[in-house]
Amino acid sequence: MNYTEAENLVYEATNEDPWGPTGSQMREIANYTFQYDGFHQVTNLLWKRMLEDNRNAWRRVYKRHSSRENGF
Repeated sequence: MNYTEAENLVYEATNEDPWGPTGSQMREIANYTFQYDGFHQVTNLLWKRMLEDNRNAWRRVYKRHSSRENGF
């Protein structure tokens, strides 16, 4: 499936790796939220990753919440 650059960045930032997203990843994602299309792509995918893909993937939820605390 073809994903946009913003969606690829969200997938990378919310993966199952034991470490969190980098500061530059969070900054790039935050910048996308200031664009009309980017905002919807980022927020829709964050909700999808958190609630729909795999409810047992606690690390995604944790990363999503930690990224939210940091501005996106």
